Amino acid sequence: MDEPVVKAAGAALDVVLDWSLVLREGEALGETLGVVVVPDEIGGGALGASARIGREGSVVTLTGGRPGRSYLAAHRVRTDRGRRAPRSVVVRIEEEATRC
Repeated sequence: MDEPVVKAAGAALDVVLDWSLVLREGEALGETLGVVVVPDEIGGGALGASARIGREGSVVTLTGGRPGRSYLAAHRVRTDRGRRAPRSVVVRIEEEATRC
């Protein structure tokens, strides 16, 4: 299992997701269907996430988050063949990130 991404609570962080194990031969990312964050918290300090399709895969931008909490951010896409697929990353929030 991959190590969690460590993010400072007050900083934004771009995470590039590798889709090579999800996409079938000759298939490419088509469009983003959004990012789901678990737990889904309301109010100040919640982890925010947005995504875009990039050259190397998809890029998920993470903002906020409560120090000491861990989140799962799942990016869903539709491929150029119409298939829906998810990729996710575990994010741990610290006051100041020691590694990213």
